Amino acid sequence: MNYPKEKARGDNWGSRRDQIDLRKKEKEEDAGAWIACYFFIIFCVAIICMILFFLWLFPVKLNEPHYGRAKFDVKNAWLTQFNIMSDHNSYNNLTHILQYQVIINITATNPYEEARYGIFYEDIEAHAYYNNQLLGTTSLGPVFVEASNPTALTAIFTGTKLIVIGANEVSEIKNDISTGIYGIQVKLIVISNNEWELHRYTLPKYQITCNLKVPLGLEGSKGTNFNFTECYYN
Repeated sequence: MNYPKEKARGDNWGSRRDQIDLRKKEKEEDAGAWIACYFFIIFCVAIICMILFFLWLFPVKLNEPHYGRAKFDVKNAWLTQFNIMSDHNSYNNLTHILQYQVIINITATNPYEEARYGIFYEDIEAHAYYNNQLLGTTSLGPVFVEASNPTALTAIFTGTKLIVIGANEVSEIKNDISTGIYGIQVKLIVISNNEWELHRYTLPKYQITCNLKVPLGLEGSKGTNFNFTECYYN
């Protein structure tokens, strides 16, 4: 009779099967751990990407203004020349020749009293309009607005321009000539490039409008001075 030997074999097989089951269970646990670790890494990467995206979209404010939004005002402006000429000596004609020179003193200030950083503009372009017609464009170059001190800028527009005067605009031009005060609109295109902006490589652009009533002559041909004018962001 071989009963003891068969029993030993059965015991060995049972022990081996237990070991196989144990190894299988360990492999399943290891696979589950790797899967959990994999999803945890993906979750962390997604969170970091979301944080970076929101920092890019809404950058952390470091003593505002963070976007370089300085305050622009026109302290003084005057026309040294503004002549509208016509071959027929009448404003009822369609086209006229305009000879002009306008000088505009602009002040840029940091509107935040406790700001420790200045504002740097890659470029500022000034565009002057009269009667909704472009007179000229000039570059004010790179500009640095200090944190506490105002920065003075001067834009000069001069030249000869062919303008179109419609029937509805004749009375307005005649009124400008009679009062010696002309409606000049100045638009500033500013390109911000502050080093502490996380998305500075996008170089944000802003447009600022200044609606001016500019006298002919430094004190106005009719004795009228220029009134300080605040500009606004569009």
